[in-house]
Amino acid sequence: MSEQNGQNNAPNEPQEPVVYATPVKRVWAWVGVVYMIVIVLLVTYSMAKGHFLQGIGSLLLCPALGGLGATAILRHREGRCRGGLIACVGVTALCAVLIVIEIVAGILIAVNGSNHGLGTLHAIPAVLILCLTMTATMRSARG
Repeated sequence: MSEQNGQNNAPNEPQEPVVYATPVKRVWAWVGVVYMIVIVLLVTYSMAKGHFLQGIGSLLLCPALGGLGATAILRHREGRCRGGLIACVGVTALCAVLIVIEIVAGILIAVNGSNHGLGTLHAIPAVLILCLTMTATMRSARG
């Protein structure tokens, strides 16, 4: 009768162990969720108003910076951070400062409604810092 329900309860079959996501993977999953919510809100706004928001590139950088800061903290807590406490505090502080700068600049640019590339131009240094730090983080994860 158990075969009729689609279940096979053979005692000799080995079951695969459950592998849970690491805290770092969970942080980046939440960053992905934040980006999906932002994309839905932006598409909804553009459909309601008939145009896209301009100059919000710096605001879109904030979730990734938050994820990077959280990753630095979690990697230090796991003991896998190469730079030690100083590097962890430095990366996290840099991410926090960049988040505040990007939020303030992004809101000012979005409120003023400027169509200039200032939002994108302003976000370029933060993107470069993010890319360099992520590259260093991924290299240290391999070795």
